[in-house]
Amino acid sequence: MRLNTVQLPDGYLNKTPLFQFILISCLFPLWGCAASLNDILITQFKSVFALSDFASALVQSAFYGGYFLIAIPASLVIKKSSYKVAILIGLTLYIVGCTLFYPASHMATYTMFLAAIFAIAIGLSFLETAANTYSSMIGHKDYATLRLNISQTFYPIGALMGIVLGKYLVFQEGDSLQNQMASMTPEQIHEFRLSMLEHTLEPYKYLIFILLLVMLLFVITRYPHCKPQGDNNEKVAQPSLKRNTEISGRKQSLQKRHYGAVPLCGNAGCGMVLYYSFSVESRRF
Repeated sequence: MRLNTVQLPDGYLNKTPLFQFILISCLFPLWGCAASLNDILITQFKSVFALSDFASALVQSAFYGGYFLIAIPASLVIKKSSYKVAILIGLTLYIVGCTLFYPASHMATYTMFLAAIFAIAIGLSFLETAANTYSSMIGHKDYATLRLNISQTFYPIGALMGIVLGKYLVFQEGDSLQNQMASMTPEQIHEFRLSMLEHTLEPYKYLIFILLLVMLLFVITRYPHCKPQGDNNEKVAQPSLKRNTEISGRKQSLQKRHYGAVPLCGNAGCGMVLYYSFSVESRRF
């Protein structure tokens, strides 16, 4: 597909290639779906493997641990290669993680499921690191924030999709799992647990198909590099930083802007993730 765009020295484009932008935006629901499915898995694993709250929370630890460890390496891959390469790596690892649910289900081991979730998180770390920046870069600089905001509106679609897939493909109608197993013999409980683990595969079957389709579209679609030419980025950024730091009211906040990571971690990590993960459990059981 031919690109009718011109890349400017600062890495932005003279106009936004619509199809390429839409395809990038379609990546955002993919990590929304995975995050929603984690909450479903916590509830399912807690009963199937008879886990404590602490042990069941390892699902989120494995998931966000992947982000913590791989986000910076993913940015280095982008720096050395391109946004498109990082996206393809992310999609590949996402597919690998989903595929690992099959041996995990047959082995019926919690550790193997955690490994699969960690692999998915590594792939998503590549996807988010690349897609967020690429969405803002793929067009005129004046509309960078608008493009990113538009792309991020796709995230709730994936989150809702994960909830729907979990409700109809993982959760089963009737009494809770614990109540159903209460009247079973040990042999029946073992077979029942294996059956419940099989249900966890269903959403990931659909995800693998979607991921393969998206990956194919990225492979056959031409994308601009959207990287500053030469040392232009430094030449542009240095005067801007100097002007900003000369403003006394903002100087200290600019020098310590990384402090913003602390409240973000508290809100998203300790607040939202813990609340939604265990509120699903309380509503189910």
